[in-house]
Amino acid sequence: MDSTIQISAEERKELQTGKSMEVPKYSSSVLTDSIRWSGANSFDVIGNLNDIYDEFEEKHSDADYQDWERFYVEQYNGDERLEEGTERAYQMLQNIRDAIADIEHNQVHEFLEELVLYQTYRGQNIRSLIIELLNEKYIADVKAVDNEPVEAFVHAFADDVPVSIQPESAGMSGKSAPAKEDPEVAVVYYRENSADSGLRINIEELNRALSPIT
Repeated sequence: MDSTIQISAEERKELQTGKSMEVPKYSSSVLTDSIRWSGANSFDVIGNLNDIYDEFEEKHSDADYQDWERFYVEQYNGDERLEEGTERAYQMLQNIRDAIADIEHNQVHEFLEELVLYQTYRGQNIRSLIIELLNEKYIADVKAVDNEPVEAFVHAFADDVPVSIQPESAGMSGKSAPAKEDPEVAVVYYRENSADSGLRINIEELNRALSPIT
């Protein structure tokens, strides 16, 4: 006998709400992005649903989905809120449609090439890029260490100052502790912007040790 039970998202929805929804193939992701990018499901539009639902449960402990739907509509102007969110999302969907219509075959190729080649290279060579940027920032000569560094966490030297280049998440998790505990090492933290792949680099410790180019 099978030891697991598995149901699809649509089956789950129908069991819980008695409703089902069919959307065109491939459209679920586009609709999700349209809602997210337009702010159609933001607090300003639909309200703080966690707080609203907590209030609903306090007042209706044995209620079902239909009761919840009625509560949101009647107590929080749900129809108006949903219509406003729909208008926002639909306008964004129109914008996406227009943008997709302008995409050419060569642009698909370029985008795929960036995903396959550049983003792989970017992820593997981020410290080299930061060292290059630091060299432009400081009077001191910033150079990458050899393949066999004195300490595993030292990635560069700025004159005689050892520099450790760590992701910001390493600092929060304590993974950069060996570098932080060495008073002679200046730790440079970086954070990648997930939206556009830009970089934010914290050079506070290095500023204390070096003179920036003015």
